[in-house]
Amino acid sequence: MFFVSVVLFILAGLFFAASRGEFGGQLRPLCQFGDIFCAHPQWMLYIAAICLVWALFLKVDRI
Repeated sequence: MFFVSVVLFILAGLFFAASRGEFGGQLRPLCQFGDIFCAHPQWMLYIAAICLVWALFLKVDRI
């Protein structure tokens, strides 16, 4: 689950960079397939934070 949250944090950064045109046109196809996440990249951050909290809850449950 930690892996999933790290991947989601990375994807949030990529969507943010794609929406602002940080890397030129290289990430522009990303906005064609995930248009809603390019418009609101913070939503991906919220999902990643929820996954991280959930993973921490699961880790505490095993102790």
